[in-house]
Amino acid sequence: MAQENPYHPFRCIGEGTSGSVWAAYGNRWAIKLEKDNGNLYRERYIHIKIDRFKHQLPVEIGGSHGLAEDFELFDSMMLGFHRFWITCGSVFLTTQGPSYFLQGYTPRFARIMECIPSLPGPVRDLLIDSYCPTMDRAAVRENPANLHCLIRPYLGSRRRDDPPSGSFSLNNLALHVDELEGLQLDVNAYVEILADTLAHCHWAIGVDLKGVRFVLAPTWLPPLLPANHNSESPSLANHVSESEHVVWMLGYDSCRDMSSNNDGVSQAVIAFWNNEPFYPRPYGGPAADGDPYPRMRQRRLWNHFRQRYLESSNRIWLHVQSSYTNEEQWRTCARLPLLFIEKIEDIAQTGFRLGLPERRELEDPID
Repeated sequence: MAQENPYHPFRCIGEGTSGSVWAAYGNRWAIKLEKDNGNLYRERYIHIKIDRFKHQLPVEIGGSHGLAEDFELFDSMMLGFHRFWITCGSVFLTTQGPSYFLQGYTPRFARIMECIPSLPGPVRDLLIDSYCPTMDRAAVRENPANLHCLIRPYLGSRRRDDPPSGSFSLNNLALHVDELEGLQLDVNAYVEILADTLAHCHWAIGVDLKGVRFVLAPTWLPPLLPANHNSESPSLANHVSESEHVVWMLGYDSCRDMSSNNDGVSQAVIAFWNNEPFYPRPYGGPAADGDPYPRMRQRRLWNHFRQRYLESSNRIWLHVQSSYTNEEQWRTCARLPLLFIEKIEDIAQTGFRLGLPERRELEDPID
């Protein structure tokens, strides 16, 4: 990891519905600026709720240093690293002074949180050589925005279902399941990590994980996920292992508290289907050339996810069984994970019969 350089300008390394994230390359802390329609208070509440259980989760949870209601607080909250306004304040300030901000941002709310470190140079180069059009590779390498490289693992979709479009960027690069397998990454390990995480958040923490994102990136701590070294040929897995590769979870602004009842299950099902395709999906369609393997492979991944989610959920409910004075009430709650899985499969099977897209928005009565 590069040494902190206080004169290195902050750059936008990510943007979502609630705000944009800014960090200097190599610095451990980042600033999230709230958009006018964002809700950083709710995001921080969910973040803290999940963070209390982070030692039980197989994913990395970035630290939250605080919520600033006045940008002057950045000096102390950023541990002296306060050159944000010197280097890029002009992005938000107009010539009329500090109380006038560009449209879409408010001058009051910001979060100070741990930055997810970028994948290192060898990984970035390999990804560019593997997926970027030849004519664009030099420009992509020279673009400072591509210094911050994270991979989104889409275990529920294949590239052949989603042809590439637009300009190539390493910032939050989506790799579909067939691409992950082609790069010799351990897809089954990702399936288990996401299944365990979803089960713990549903039944131990009580959060629906609506809108969360998962990325592959290095860690600030010893590695949690060793790469697959079964192949002797050079691969992305070898490079990622050198950077101590883990799965990070982020983006809690759309998450909501979830009850352990039928309504909570319905809420979780909607969150599952309306999220990006990080989780495996049941009943995947065949490839355009009629090859049945993609559908078979997707079903195997789903069955693996299904079994792991139910096993992890069962351990959680067995752990709390003694706290229930009513045995029937506990049994009712302990059946909820299976109900969740069955509803996911029912929706997928209905969509498959009707020829609907594998990812589609479901109406959310709470929004």
